[in-house]
Amino acid sequence: MSVQTNYVKLGAFVLITTALIIVGLIVLGSGKLWSERLLVETYLDESAQGLEAGSVVKMRGVQVGNIERISFVYLKYPEAFQAGHRYVLVEIGLQADQFGDFTRDRFKELLAEEIVTGLRIRITPQGLTGAAYLELDYTTPFRAPALPINWTPSAPYIPSAPGTIARFEETFESVSSTLKNLEEVNLSGPVERLEQLLSLAMEKVDAVQTERFNAEAIALMEELRQTNAQVSRLLGGSGNAAGQGGQDGGVDLQSIFQDISLAMREVRGMAEEVNKWVHAEQGGLEDLRLAIIDLRRTMADAPEMVEDFSVAADTAQASFLRFQQLLGQIQLRLASKLEQIDVLLHNLGRTSENVREITEDARDYPSRLFFGEPPAGSRNQESQP
Repeated sequence: MSVQTNYVKLGAFVLITTALIIVGLIVLGSGKLWSERLLVETYLDESAQGLEAGSVVKMRGVQVGNIERISFVYLKYPEAFQAGHRYVLVEIGLQADQFGDFTRDRFKELLAEEIVTGLRIRITPQGLTGAAYLELDYTTPFRAPALPINWTPSAPYIPSAPGTIARFEETFESVSSTLKNLEEVNLSGPVERLEQLLSLAMEKVDAVQTERFNAEAIALMEELRQTNAQVSRLLGGSGNAAGQGGQDGGVDLQSIFQDISLAMREVRGMAEEVNKWVHAEQGGLEDLRLAIIDLRRTMADAPEMVEDFSVAADTAQASFLRFQQLLGQIQLRLASKLEQIDVLLHNLGRTSENVREITEDARDYPSRLFFGEPPAGSRNQESQP
């Protein structure tokens, strides 16, 4: 009995088998089925042109993941729209096994530490086709600070840095701004003044008498040559000059050197004496130290001495006042006694005059002294009848 072939079923079997083989090869080849992927996200403040879902993510040339999804931030975090953030959200599936055998939590900790040290992600063009990929690399944190956000990322967040195209655009903008500023600067005025200065300098140079300067330069060179010759003779003939004692009128260098040697010997002796004095047991620094200690003690007692001196000065002032008062009283008493002394001296003068008259009278008439009449008006004469 013959079996009739069913070509429809045979064709379907071939197609399904081929499709399964292709899918299996793709899955097995990419290794995505068994690789553990960690979802992270980044925000771009520039165009994401050239990126698409499935684009590779590399770290210094090594593929470490793929882009899972590209959208706008405010679609996932609505509060970003209120804050005016129009970032592009890029969700990335990182292959954790590309970084080592770490647990998921440990990998997140390491990722946070690397971000602090400067790990950033940027768009990098891939050839001339317009395609691009994301590159993880390190940069200086202050040159690529994280974008301001007002939400809490639901996945580990890797800050982005300006991509190559963005940096070119910034450079072009900076150059354009610089050129614009240069256009605004009026350079014609400084250029004209520079031309005038150059013209004036050329005129001055032309007016310079080059022949005169040449002659003076030649004369100067001749003087230098003569001076050099004299110095050479002086240095080269120092031995002869020393032997002749400077008889030829030259400088006696040997004597100068001997004087210098003697002076240095004396200085050395003085230094040794000073050194001995400094390190001597009797005198030297020890005595100086003790003198300083005594001086400090004296200075410490100085306030008390000043206070005592002040008290003594007050006492002396009071005594001086009392002495002045005493002198005043003595002067008053002396003035009164002087008047009495004057009267006494006057009386004494008169008495002396009387005695002198009596003695003269007694000498001329001695009998009158004993037999003469008493003076007129005396009591003996009045009592006689």
